[in-house]
Amino acid sequence: MFDNALTYIKDIRYMEIGYIQLLKFVSLSILLEVSEEKLKVIVDVLDEEEVNDVLIDCVINAYGISRKFHSAKYEKEIPYKEAVEIMELANVDKAKAVSKLEEYVQKKWLKGHSDYGWTTAHKEEGYYGLWSFEAAAIAKIFNLDDSKIKDDNHYPYDLVHYKNDMMFNTDIDCAEKEINVNTEIDKSIQENPELEEIIPNEFRDKMNQLIADFTVLEDEEFWGKYNLIELWYTVDDYKKDKNNKDIIGSIVINQLVDLGYILQLDYKEEIEDYVDSMKNYWNDQAVKLVRFELSNDQNYYGKVPVSCKIENIYEVNICE
Repeated sequence: MFDNALTYIKDIRYMEIGYIQLLKFVSLSILLEVSEEKLKVIVDVLDEEEVNDVLIDCVINAYGISRKFHSAKYEKEIPYKEAVEIMELANVDKAKAVSKLEEYVQKKWLKGHSDYGWTTAHKEEGYYGLWSFEAAAIAKIFNLDDSKIKDDNHYPYDLVHYKNDMMFNTDIDCAEKEINVNTEIDKSIQENPELEEIIPNEFRDKMNQLIADFTVLEDEEFWGKYNLIELWYTVDDYKKDKNNKDIIGSIVINQLVDLGYILQLDYKEEIEDYVDSMKNYWNDQAVKLVRFELSNDQNYYGKVPVSCKIENIYEVNICE
């Protein structure tokens, strides 16, 4: 099944498979001890798309492979920065690394994906479990004692101990590179310049492309490219809702959830438990908390500039 997936990964773009799935397959490469040739299929995709993520680089480096593109940040800082901290600890204090691994799997990992709606994923059609493959890969690389989390619902213990033939490189520099974000050239959203007030610079290229694609692509192609199966289980379901006035707004919001900018919470969860850990993507600008009103039982929050006056994104209302 892994080999079949590599054929698929090789032929598609990063936006279509997404960060979570690519991290999963990088981690599975470690757990299955696949050949260097197979892992390089994934590495080539990461390099071509310039996926900028410190955790992925560190796991790949443990295999003894260096990427051509060197990451300077996290694709999704919460919770994956904590995974890198486990790796940093493992070389200096194994006991502390084990303790942090247990905390990561049991407390940090699932909570860190609240913006993906994972806490209620088991209620959805097609659910097949939620697994912290990167935690398992880190435990295997550094030979950490994972006996206390053997029976955790989200830790694939058997995969960690499935093979034990490969020696990994543990001398890894996982330090996040310093970058001066203020020197980054401001990007535009030509399809809707007003959205530049509320969508941070680093997400504007993707949002501009999404809005353009919504107009020009056939329904099936658009549904597949933006992985809308999580919103509409079939293309026909998507077509039925295509004429809803807030359709493009809902898609934009959900894509920004996937990118880590907007936080998605179940209606039973309280924003007060998460707001302090939400990242500010607006550098030194003062920000305020807003809520995006979609027509479902989920809540969507974002930190936007205080100066932002936009009241809706394609008919999706914004409330302070």
